[in-house]
Parts: sequence; structure tokens; C-alpha cells
Amino acid sequence: MASCTLTINVILDTQPPTFTGCPAQRQSLLPSGSDRVIVTWTEPVGSDNIGITNTERSHRPGDSFSFGVTQVTYTFSDRAGNQASCIFSVNVTARVFSNPCESNPCSGGICFYTSNGYTCHCK
Repeated sequence: MASCTLTINVILDTQPPTFTGCPAQRQSLLPSGSDRVIVTWTEPVGSDNIGITNTERSHRPGDSFSFGVTQVTYTFSDRAGNQASCIFSVNVTARVFSNPCESNPCSGGICFYTSNGYTCHCK
């Protein structure tokens, strides 16, 4: 009577994916009269010893962002369920216009703030 024995060693993948090109914080200025701005970046690239099966993105290059700080996340997953994330911020600011008349540039005259700066009128 013949017999056969087969031994299978299962090696579990515990190595998480890696990525390159995770952007630094992105800064953008709101255009005058707008409450949103389009922000772009180069997307990070994931790799893994058994292959990337999924990439989840919270935002994409070319999305529009409103005033404030928004966290952008890319999560790379492999077939074993291991994950790695690239996280960066998009910081959208607005130009602050100060009133030039506050510094009393008219030497005692009357200062009128205009869209181009200020105008002085003597007393």
C-alpha cells in the first residue's frame, strides 16, 4: 500500500505597503471674491511585496477646497489586509486687507480708504 504526505507551509504577509511621493502641506490663497480654490498635487504611489489591491483617497488633485485646513489621506491596502497611509494638509487662506488709514498717514488730515489705498484731505 502506497502513501503520500504533502506538507504546506503557509507564510502570512505582515509587511505593510510602502509609498513614495507623499506631498508636503499644500498652501493656497482664495481668489478675490471666491469661497473655494482648486488645489493640485502629484499623487503618492504605493507598492507592496504582494501587490497593492486598493487605494482609498479622501480627495483628488483638482478638487476645490474652502477656507481652512483640510486633511487629505491616501490609504494603500494589500491582499493580506495590511495598510499604510499618506496624510497631508491643504491650508487655504484668504488675503487680509488692512485699512491703511489706521496708521494715520495724513499727518492730521482726513484719510479716506479706497480700493487702491488711501486719499488724504487737508483740514
